[in-house]
Amino acid sequence: MKLLKVFVLIICSALCFSCTKKTASVLTAQADTAKIPLYALNKNAESAEITKKQNSGYMYFAFDECSDRICDGKALEIKISFAKGSAEQPKFCLGWLFDEDFVAPFKLAKTLGSHPFVSGKAENTLCLSIAVPKNKIVRGFFVYSDVATKIESAEIVNARIGWSTKGEAAWFGFNSEGGVTGEITNPVDITSRPAMKLTVQLTEDPVLIAKYAKQIIRLNVGGTGIDIQIAPHQKNITLYPSLLQKADAPQTASIINGSSLVSGLIYEPVLPVDVETPLAPIVAEPGLIADWPKSAWRRDDFEVFSWEQFPNILFFDTRNYEIQDLLFKRLAFFVEKAGYTGKLVSDSVMKNQHGFNAHDYRAESLANFFELARVNNFPLNEYEIMLRDILIGHGIITVRNDGSYSAGLGALLSISQESSNYLRWKFIAHEGLHCIYFTNSDFRHEVSNVYSQCDRTSLEFLLKYFSVTPSLNYDIKDTYLIENEFMAYLLQQQLSEVADYFTKVLATKRTINEKCPELVNYVLETEGREFYNAAVKLDSYLSEKWGFASGRIWLVRTSKLK
Repeated sequence: MKLLKVFVLIICSALCFSCTKKTASVLTAQADTAKIPLYALNKNAESAEITKKQNSGYMYFAFDECSDRICDGKALEIKISFAKGSAEQPKFCLGWLFDEDFVAPFKLAKTLGSHPFVSGKAENTLCLSIAVPKNKIVRGFFVYSDVATKIESAEIVNARIGWSTKGEAAWFGFNSEGGVTGEITNPVDITSRPAMKLTVQLTEDPVLIAKYAKQIIRLNVGGTGIDIQIAPHQKNITLYPSLLQKADAPQTASIINGSSLVSGLIYEPVLPVDVETPLAPIVAEPGLIADWPKSAWRRDDFEVFSWEQFPNILFFDTRNYEIQDLLFKRLAFFVEKAGYTGKLVSDSVMKNQHGFNAHDYRAESLANFFELARVNNFPLNEYEIMLRDILIGHGIITVRNDGSYSAGLGALLSISQESSNYLRWKFIAHEGLHCIYFTNSDFRHEVSNVYSQCDRTSLEFLLKYFSVTPSLNYDIKDTYLIENEFMAYLLQQQLSEVADYFTKVLATKRTINEKCPELVNYVLETEGREFYNAAVKLDSYLSEKWGFASGRIWLVRTSKLK
């Protein structure tokens, strides 16, 4: 946002109280659960209001000199209302008062020096935030307005930069250098700082969402293109500029296309998680997880994310298949492997058997696994214990008063860095769809309807494939599992690729050809049309419900800028 500095020269003897007596303002500053007293340094500040009849257009406030909450990383945020005035372009400004502006604890100097501040057009109601500067002692703040003005509230909050039109009043946040309100198309400063995120607020107007359903919002974040797909129910997208910043690009974020569909850009701190967990999940969109730089992982062996659109779904990304097996292989046998379901198998039994290259599990299965291990005092490995504690911290499994485990809300999926980039994207789509199935009853009902209407011979082929393929060995009597897999096999690729996947990939596998040649021939003769027809129905549901498509469960991708 545009920087504005002016020299503020004020004869304070006419405006300020001549003594150092504390005179409380009716306005206080909320700081978390505490209230910070504000002291009036002129008449207007007593009532936190500038009326039409008063000569001065200023309000001066002082903080209690013992306050330690006005520090680096914090900001003053006020809600301020302006009356209609006769001026054609009425102005306001908000700025800090520093230690050097005072000659006594609650007495301003006769003249004030150069102060950076926030300014803009004084109209309607605004929320304004200005960050506390480094290496300066902040003693108070001032407000000037050309028109009758009232400060509705004041808070000490975490410093944020940007703008938002989502609330009842437009919000503008600035660094300690200030700036000008109203210029929402200007770039937002994303100067690198630890633990910061960029929140992209999206329109919630159903008319706009329907009209621009296929519209892509494009941002420039530190020189990296970010493409965002408009979707129903998606209110925010979280980005991490430090991962996107190009060395030769400005440290700013701006909108290239689709500005009418963006309600805000806010650069703000990543708040700490207030639960006990070995690794609090990073909020992220699936389209960013696949390419998340391993150098940014908090551990060397795996990272864990939570899906922004479905916060109770966790993504695990592991360094290799070995780490993934340590986390999930025993679970795979317990949940899905025919002949082992419901059983805790030893390491020696699993040693020479294949697990999966990607995983997905619902809360009920996870709770049952860890509860059986608890009851039987089964020796879990260190990764399984860590997994249990992460799931408890995130509420996917819960601990009863007697120490037993029960299902909470959510699901998880896992991919590995050892998989090719192509497979990682396919696994994210496949396993992510499973997790939506686990957590959304309406989606399960839709899948069930499509499954029941599908051509029976085509279904028989798929069931045989599930049961005879050694690396799968699914229990085909488990209707919940089979309908879930049916859905994922249809939707893990684009619609244009569905028929080919069944005819040119699955139908070419040796085992299914050896054991069920007649079913293979049927799928080839019908050219996979029945699978395609079923996929079209589910694709339409995904699009209307969440803005997804066959082969795509992400709303965000990085792109190259021209």
